[in-house]
Amino acid sequence: MLTTCGVYCEKECGYFNNGCPGCREIEGKVFWAKNYGTETCPIYNCAREKEIKDCGLCSRVPCRLWFSTRDPSISEDEFNQQIALRLKNLENRNED
Repeated sequence: MLTTCGVYCEKECGYFNNGCPGCREIEGKVFWAKNYGTETCPIYNCAREKEIKDCGLCSRVPCRLWFSTRDPSISEDEFNQQIALRLKNLENRNED
């Protein structure tokens, strides 16, 4: 299952099946959203406001939200690798 921001839950998210059934299943209500003063992931919210399924359908990807919601526990290099992978996933996604 591909998230709004291009992460494959099953392969790339350590929280999947470890308390999380997937971002789409929980409608973006990820536990860490509270760190941004909201109940829902800001990226998920943005896609819903734009009425698009995922960030791959947005001309501004990767946008400031991707950078402002960066996991502070990873290095700059790891973050850049994640961005590249997410963009690739969105580009190669299956329409499901």
